[in-house]
Amino acid sequence: MQAQAEKDSLTSIKNKKTIENTILEMVEMSKEKDEQITLGFLDIDHFKDFNTYFGHQVGDKVLQFVSAVLKEQLKGEIGRVGGDEFIFCFVGKKRKDEIEKEMNRLLQLLKSGFYDKNSQQTISVSCSIGIAIMKGKDADYTELIRLGDKSMYEAKDAGRNSFIINELD
Repeated sequence: MQAQAEKDSLTSIKNKKTIENTILEMVEMSKEKDEQITLGFLDIDHFKDFNTYFGHQVGDKVLQFVSAVLKEQLKGEIGRVGGDEFIFCFVGKKRKDEIEKEMNRLLQLLKSGFYDKNSQQTISVSCSIGIAIMKGKDADYTELIRLGDKSMYEAKDAGRNSFIINELD
């Protein structure tokens, strides 16, 4: 029962409360070990259009597809924080160019989409991703969330289907 209470029922990844608590623990761990912490917000671009044009059933499949790709491609913790917004976080040194490579691969996989039998077409998914990177000794939960969210909106403003990485020096 506890496992069910910690999971998002549609995607089977951590729900908002569970992922927030997990990230709080990760921030403390990164401080203690003085290790880099990286957080990402992912928002599906124009998600309402999937529900409007294809129906809510396809909208649900889009959410499940995105969560499956995140689970498959990213190491660390992943959760759904609401609607069409996901969050991921990991502790440990990763160079900016490594993160850029991962995000480009992630966007490409999402854009390649999945085949929906009901509509008999491939559904392509575009996302905006905001990444926040902090040094362990400087790790602060509130600032990490703020910077990740800000970065995601910068990606949307830059034309969507992209990512922005911001580092707190």
